Amino acid sequence: MSQEVMISDAAAERPSQDPGLASDAMGTPLSEIQRDPDVWFEDGNIIVIAQQTAFCFHRGTLAKHSEIFCSLFTVPQPTSPDTMDGCPVICVTDTPYDFKFLLRAIYDGVSVFATKGPMNFSVLAALVRMGHKYEVESVLDESLRRLRTVYTTDFAVWNEHHHEGTSVVSLCDKDAVEAVNLFRLTGQSQMLPSAFYACARLDISEILAGMKRADGTLETLSAEDLELLLEGRTELVKYDAHIIAHFFKPPLPVDCTCPSVDLSRALLTNGSKLLLDNADVLGSYFTQLANSYCTSQLCRSCVDALAAHHFMLRRKVWDELPNIFDIEVSGWGIDQT
Repeated sequence: MSQEVMISDAAAERPSQDPGLASDAMGTPLSEIQRDPDVWFEDGNIIVIAQQTAFCFHRGTLAKHSEIFCSLFTVPQPTSPDTMDGCPVICVTDTPYDFKFLLRAIYDGVSVFATKGPMNFSVLAALVRMGHKYEVESVLDESLRRLRTVYTTDFAVWNEHHHEGTSVVSLCDKDAVEAVNLFRLTGQSQMLPSAFYACARLDISEILAGMKRADGTLETLSAEDLELLLEGRTELVKYDAHIIAHFFKPPLPVDCTCPSVDLSRALLTNGSKLLLDNADVLGSYFTQLANSYCTSQLCRSCVDALAAHHFMLRRKVWDELPNIFDIEVSGWGIDQT
């Protein structure tokens, strides 16, 4: 009989040795398992089945990069192993999508990250999960490094993209739900406040329904994180009101040439309701609005003064994000430049 191993999602747990048919574990006869068309080496010597997809590769290659698999492959094999294409079979609980990107990263090395444009969040998330679970540090570290360009501790960096992607990461708004769970899993507390904030910008219905990953897996926040998020959203409304109340109180520049200070402030006040509706406390809407009135209603000096004042107000909210979402973070708000 084959050695069938179900590897848990906890990276700290070493895989247990549980003899039995691989087909029993999968609930699918081996004859119905589909070979992955891209990761199937004819000279491979191990087959890993993720759900209903089989990958054939070289055990030494994976063992070299993963202590988890290295330990697994050194376990004495049963005397009468059941095989697939002459290779021993191991079953894992991962999705084929995640496991395939792990193998691609291991076989292709740094070239998997050497894309001309930004890497999709779903790919990086898969690599973080697999790198963490199987202790492939090089994959984990590079994937997290890229994600830190989005989920940053530096407000100046956040201010450049507002969770709309960077030169090395592309993503959509709903990816924030998966990001929170990902950073909880890997203990990346410094990346949580910005991920929670990105979640707070979603509609409540979207948050409660969750979002589907690229492989179809549904991602939802835990009950504890959902409570933190909802309480944090309430706090953000208070900070939103604070920004609106104080936005129109910057020191007036000495070289102001506006036709009427009262008129210019009245025009800007028209944008306050839109800012509240936008629910993006850290957004630069007021600054954009001020620029839209430049030359016709506001002089350049006043626009620049309002923009600088607005930046400082938003920066103060950013500095409070860990407290707003009740997350303990050391070194939050320290510039990365």
